[in-house]
Amino acid sequence: EVADVSRDSVVAAMRRMLPDGVARDPAVTYHPAMATEPLQVSADPGGEMVGEVRLHLRVGDRDFACFVRASEPVLTARTDALVPFALYPAMASGVDVGLEGDVSERLLAAIPAIGALVAPWTPGLRPTRFVNLRPVARRRRAPGRVGAFFSGGVDAAYSFLEHRDEVTDLIFIHGFDIPLEDVDMLQRMRDGIEAMAAPFGVNVIHVETSMRAVQEAFVDWGLHGHGATLATIGHLLAPAFERLYIASSVHLDDKMPWGTHSDLDPLWSSELIAFVHDATDARRIDKVRALAEFDALTQNLRVCHWMGRSSFQPGGPANCGHCEKCVRTMISLEAAGKLAGCHAFAQPLDSRRVRELKAVFKIRPFFVENLEALRESGARPDVQRALEACL
Repeated sequence: EVADVSRDSVVAAMRRMLPDGVARDPAVTYHPAMATEPLQVSADPGGEMVGEVRLHLRVGDRDFACFVRASEPVLTARTDALVPFALYPAMASGVDVGLEGDVSERLLAAIPAIGALVAPWTPGLRPTRFVNLRPVARRRRAPGRVGAFFSGGVDAAYSFLEHRDEVTDLIFIHGFDIPLEDVDMLQRMRDGIEAMAAPFGVNVIHVETSMRAVQEAFVDWGLHGHGATLATIGHLLAPAFERLYIASSVHLDDKMPWGTHSDLDPLWSSELIAFVHDATDARRIDKVRALAEFDALTQNLRVCHWMGRSSFQPGGPANCGHCEKCVRTMISLEAAGKLAGCHAFAQPLDSRRVRELKAVFKIRPFFVENLEALRESGARPDVQRALEACL
């Protein structure tokens, strides 16, 4: 019975499925590359405060190169950034990392803990060592800026809202879920994020990177790669920045293996930069309710799984209104009484579409939250029945 579906039962079922549930998914089972020599990694140019850094990685006879570009000269190609960049490729290949130079004492000491945490998530990941590095206790010469990684979605917007009095910059990264060649969608995203930032007087730094292709050659992007890429970019932003917020995707009670994780993100920190995994105490429905008080945030929300598909009309909303993530966000806005005035979605909320959705275990808690919220508000009985059918 729907009345018996509780958050605790859903979370308990999720935990019973992990990590074995992850291991059974062929999409995230790694087949190790044949390599025996240490992985080699480097970056250029050296020095501080540049607008572009190129990263190079070699494992066995395979060479990889990628770039990170920023809209301001805030990047520093320090050895610290190469640690998260190289860690998962080395673990997946079963080799050590041949890297010379000084590295943050705090970051290097955390590598065994990072490896022990993430290795059970994917079969084939093995402990690795960084050889020839000299650990140093880095010292900050001056206070730095405070940033928030910002996608324009619910989680990132809520995290920024909670820390808007201290955040100096929103950092939007192009190359994560929108292809680099999709310049039209990139411009639409830039415009939307600038519109979200403007009422708060906060600066936006636009970053482009091709790192996803490198990480995906070795590990799953969602389960591992995107978190390591955020950490790499974060270290490139030091010492210009001293603290970076990473928005949590789930409540602390619902946490599961994922590339950004409450136990993992702080381990990437150094003496120069602190990574803060943020807002684990808030449910997604509560985040939407908080955002609903600010038109600049709700009107420019970007949550769509299908963003950039050919079905979008030029100049129209960036969210399709049809994919699972759009629909559940619209339900949350409806429960908050704010959907009627929101123009961020290309289609209205349709209970028939809700009935077609699959409440699979990773997103099932959000369906439960939305049903509870709609029942409390008394809104959209047709959508309530559709959610009951999904659950």
